[in-house]
Amino acid sequence: MSNSTMFDQFPVFETDRLILRQPDQQDIEDIFEVLSHEEVARYVGIARFQSRTDAENELRWYRDLFEQQQGLRWAVTDRSTGKFLGSCGYKHYHAAHNKAEIGYDLNFSWWNKGIMSEALRPIIAYGFTHMHLNRIEADADTRNTASIHLLQKFGFQVEGIHRETEFENGMYIDLVKLALLRKEYELNS
Repeated sequence: MSNSTMFDQFPVFETDRLILRQPDQQDIEDIFEVLSHEEVARYVGIARFQSRTDAENELRWYRDLFEQQQGLRWAVTDRSTGKFLGSCGYKHYHAAHNKAEIGYDLNFSWWNKGIMSEALRPIIAYGFTHMHLNRIEADADTRNTASIHLLQKFGFQVEGIHRETEFENGMYIDLVKLALLRKEYELNS
């Protein structure tokens, strides 16, 4: 699939509990709710959102990723209510190298309920089957053991720690670099 074909129409996925769709204007308040929570912001590596403008900028970033063919960011929504619970997707998409970085965030009240595990399954599959990725990378805050464990559950391997690699929220943080290769994914699928 060529880049132009892949980015012609935003893909939508349905799971048992979720619908993964393109984020839109109706999600602004929920985006703000998710990313204004201190724990969520800490592990996403951003300053807590302080205003609706922050959420509007985030939505603009989601749109720009897709329009500029640099990635895709899905709204993770509750299938029964339609409520935006968080987001997940790819950034730093490099067609020439067949790789991208995966990331996600989730409303704090939905942590530890298997939501992100359910959301990532079709996203990872899409990365390997439709985006033709050979490598999916992830960076996780070393303090975020739940996220590291989630990625390892999908077969991501720890490749190392980038010590004090980012300055976020007034402090330097260490990031764990993880990656999943196509051959590893296919072996375990």
